[in-house]
Amino acid sequence: MKTSISILVIAVFTAASLIFMIACYPSNVAFAAAPPRYSGAAPYTEEAVRKIDAAFKQAGTPKLDLSEPVEERYLRILEFERSVYSSAGYSYDATLKEVAYDLQTQSSQLQKPHVTVAGYIVGEVHMMMSECQSKKTDCLRLYPSDVAEAVRSILKASNFGM
Repeated sequence: MKTSISILVIAVFTAASLIFMIACYPSNVAFAAAPPRYSGAAPYTEEAVRKIDAAFKQAGTPKLDLSEPVEERYLRILEFERSVYSSAGYSYDATLKEVAYDLQTQSSQLQKPHVTVAGYIVGEVHMMMSECQSKKTDCLRLYPSDVAEAVRSILKASNFGM
């Protein structure tokens, strides 16, 4: 039962966090977003957030088999995230690397649209890694090495207990 709750929490958080962050962001605020450093990363714009949110709504909740090992479920969630970002026109892995870089270099200067994208990624990484940590599974090895390093950086910058 605990596993099904944590998987449900991941799915609900994934869909709800963007909706919440969009609702909290006033639409009349203007900003100038820097272009992403990593090719294919979601830019820090309201348009990107709307595209990602629409892709999540269209994709629905990922189909997960709770009897599978945590690594298999994590891979399914990771594939789901990559598919959603791809549907929105972005790369999930590149966005992770972008957020990691920005958290390392300018975390004190993050502005509202930046926080919207970065906050979503950080929250999502925390939820996914919590599941792995609770099962004592090294899910970082499921990423390409450069993306795993970005995830480590996000976890470190956000004080996640690893």
